[in-house]
Amino acid sequence: QQHPLFTFFILALSLIAFLFSLYLTFIQAFLIRQFCTWCLVSASLCIIIFIAAINGSTFEFLPFLGQYREPIVGLHVIGLILGLGGAIFSDILFMKFLKDLKISKIELDILKTLSQIIWFGLMISIVSGIGLYLPAAEGLNQSAKFIAKMTILLIVIINGVGLNLFITPKLTSLSFGEISDKKIRLKRIRKLSFAMGTISII
Repeated sequence: QQHPLFTFFILALSLIAFLFSLYLTFIQAFLIRQFCTWCLVSASLCIIIFIAAINGSTFEFLPFLGQYREPIVGLHVIGLILGLGGAIFSDILFMKFLKDLKISKIELDILKTLSQIIWFGLMISIVSGIGLYLPAAEGLNQSAKFIAKMTILLIVIINGVGLNLFITPKLTSLSFGEISDKKIRLKRIRKLSFAMGTISII
């Protein structure tokens, strides 16, 4: 018989693979705007493995998650540190880079690295957050504080997706090309990026 901790880690890894496959599919659909057949096959396999892992598990989740609550909280804090720290540095540098109305290739590489750290921290927070939520779901669903936290998290995710996947590429494409006939558009995008950066910091 497998140890419950081992089974939990298998389920957690399958969940991470499932979420990461969704993220990569989103990137293909909205950023690259091209689909890779092998990537879609890999994403489908991750989804199948995740569903099979859930259906094949025999131990009770809720008592197990309650027993290991403290390590899960520690993991949640690590995700918070990575996500919050990366977001703060990313927003500060993003606004600093925009002062000259353009983002260089080096500056873009820095922002991409910070973005990867933020998404990694966010993934850890989501996975560990699910582990904290399930044992106390009944009480948390009636907590105004918890609902407010989830609402803020949703706003941050939507804002981060828009800022990193849509606004930044437009700024760099305008900066690297001829901008003499695109100054008005550039200023609008720049103002929008400052507004979204401010929302992210708040």
